[in-house]
Amino acid sequence: MLSYPFKEVQPANDRQTFISFSHPPSSEEYLIKVEQLIEKSSNFACAAMVVSVCYDIIGNDPHGSWHLQISIFQEIGQILAQASMPHCLVHEGGYLLNALEDCAYKFGSGLLGK
Repeated sequence: MLSYPFKEVQPANDRQTFISFSHPPSSEEYLIKVEQLIEKSSNFACAAMVVSVCYDIIGNDPHGSWHLQISIFQEIGQILAQASMPHCLVHEGGYLLNALEDCAYKFGSGLLGK
């Protein structure tokens, strides 16, 4: 997924997907796109998924321009948990230092079904 400001990017092949938002998305818009990406990866028999976990999508992040709530990470984790493939998680982004622990906790809780 690409970030705001909007920049049109074309995929190199049919297994590559770029989702751009022309505006900071709502939680609902963002989660719909996450679900669509998981479904698409399942459709072409993806064996594993590398997930870039970016906590800079929350409000007040000094480098982010979106304003999503920390709770979105629990929902993202729940969506990923439903995928029938292994995950490799990479932390990338998130600069509101006093919120990172809560973001990671919510994400892990969703992923582990707690």
